[in-house]
Amino acid sequence: MKKKGISLIVLVVTIIVIIILAGAVILSLTNNNPIEEANEAVFKSNIESYNSEITLYVAKQYTSTTGTFRLEDLNKDSSNIKKD
Repeated sequence: MKKKGISLIVLVVTIIVIIILAGAVILSLTNNNPIEEANEAVFKSNIESYNSEITLYVAKQYTSTTGTFRLEDLNKDSSNIKKD
């Protein structure tokens, strides 16, 4: 009479393979944290955006004052700045 079902050895080997795969996935996620990488990318994008906005502001001030605008004027009191 033949026995139907899986053997204990096949069951143990399957469990060991699943444990190894789970360990590999856990190590992969902890080393390459996608959420942290996304937050870092957003931060770098914001810095680049702020930098370009500052550059455009300085260029606009320089051209609107026909070249007499100085970067040192940015540190002066804001009460005498004209609003557009």
